[in-house]
Amino acid sequence: MPPRRLTRRSATSSFLPSLNATYNFNDRSLLRLAASQTVNRPEFREIANYSYYDFTNNANIKGNNKLRTAKIYNADLRYEFYPSKSELLSVGVFYKHFTGAIEQVTNSTNGSTLDLGFLNAASAYDVGVEVEARKGLVELTETPFLQHISFVLNASFIKSRVSLASGDDTSVDNNRPLQGQSPYVVNTGIFYQDDDRRWQVSAQYNVIGPRILFASSNKQNFSLFELPRHVIDLAVTKGFGPHLDVRVGIQDLLNQYTRQYYDSDRSGGISSADRGAFGRFRRGQYSTAGLTYKF
Repeated sequence: MPPRRLTRRSATSSFLPSLNATYNFNDRSLLRLAASQTVNRPEFREIANYSYYDFTNNANIKGNNKLRTAKIYNADLRYEFYPSKSELLSVGVFYKHFTGAIEQVTNSTNGSTLDLGFLNAASAYDVGVEVEARKGLVELTETPFLQHISFVLNASFIKSRVSLASGDDTSVDNNRPLQGQSPYVVNTGIFYQDDDRRWQVSAQYNVIGPRILFASSNKQNFSLFELPRHVIDLAVTKGFGPHLDVRVGIQDLLNQYTRQYYDSDRSGGISSADRGAFGRFRRGQYSTAGLTYKF
């Protein structure tokens, strides 16, 4: 049978307004307000009406040529305080409303191989708080070693919910977060930098909360969750003379398991009732060593 050509034409125009305003209380503190409308257009693989195999997730994936462009309405309010040129304390709140949010869904969860596809949710929202801080010890101590140490923190806490079309049997888990959205994200690190002796040392930590890897698409299937894993990265750089730098690093020092579970009781999360992992594997450590010579 000769191949059948599928054609999709979707010429659209989008009005995407944005607003950015800043109010300076003084030289070291300010308030930012931002609002915008954006779009999320389907990618080619999301609308291509053919199946292909994803070796990373052990899944068959098929596009959906009926996907619509998602509209996103964004609002952000943020307070920023700069104790010094290299220090920052920022607290912000944000809100996102999605119309026609594109989600990757499970079309079938029978057996060890997933059948995945893509659907538009009727609407969804994210609301959250973000905190960012950069702090050095140079003004808190007279010990030379400690004066070279600084800390960085970025943390977000998000509530997300999806609203599905009334009577729509293609999506059933109505009390759940948006696919791919974690309830919290934390990044922090400690840094040591001595420009005179040409030392740079860093230790960084990251964790992402439980999130829906693939959402359920019908009453016979379940959403697939990925559970948190703690990640630590280490890096050391030492300069020798005016031209040579030596750098070594280890990414994912803990090498914890990636754990994936079905939400078999449709609770919108993973509980003790959800037994048996769909996937459990280690991503592996990644070590680097390099030389840089500057002419």
